Amino acid sequence: MKSMLILDFDGVLVDSEPVNFASWDEAFFQVLGVRLDDPRKWRVGLSLSGIYELWSQVEASDEKKMELLALKRKLFFSMGAEGLKLMPGSVELIRKAHSLGWYVAVASRATRNRVHQTFEIVGMPAFFDLVLGGEDCIHPETDRKDHAKAARLFGIDPAVCVVIEDSASGVMDARAGGIGRVIGLTSSLDAETLRAAGAHEVVASLGAIKLED
Repeated sequence: MKSMLILDFDGVLVDSEPVNFASWDEAFFQVLGVRLDDPRKWRVGLSLSGIYELWSQVEASDEKKMELLALKRKLFFSMGAEGLKLMPGSVELIRKAHSLGWYVAVASRATRNRVHQTFEIVGMPAFFDLVLGGEDCIHPETDRKDHAKAARLFGIDPAVCVVIEDSASGVMDARAGGIGRVIGLTSSLDAETLRAAGAHEVVASLGAIKLED
């Protein structure tokens, strides 16, 4: 039976979480004059509404939120020009999935444009059968990431798919979507947190993941 490997983007395929935080913090400082009072409050997998709430010292209007988002995107690429890099083992894992005849997809809260631009910066080969950005796979009402959408588009049962996530919210969303094997990667959070979120297994590196035919 055909299967699919579905990968998160930030913190799974690209080592981008530090740049992600720094660009948001700088955007809030330039637009609203505030920084996050305690960087330890930053959590991977936050939605836009969650990010705006995190820097909640100043209430931002909808116009300011649009300005913040546009500036953050600009800062992400300027800050990340030299700091962004592929996660170790990512290329090898994707090649292994392809050798087994699997489809490979990305499901991210980042916009599709940011995913593709970042791949260009870090030199990620054109490996993917499908790239879903936040505009494609984040449910507008529940704010959940629908990993299983990638499987459905290819007529694959989500129960035979593998998802790799580095955030607790991503793990929970994958489990809620009926993904059969959800792997937590400890690039951003500790193993206990990812297991508590429902990960079937937890690994410290992509190289530790075994895919089976």
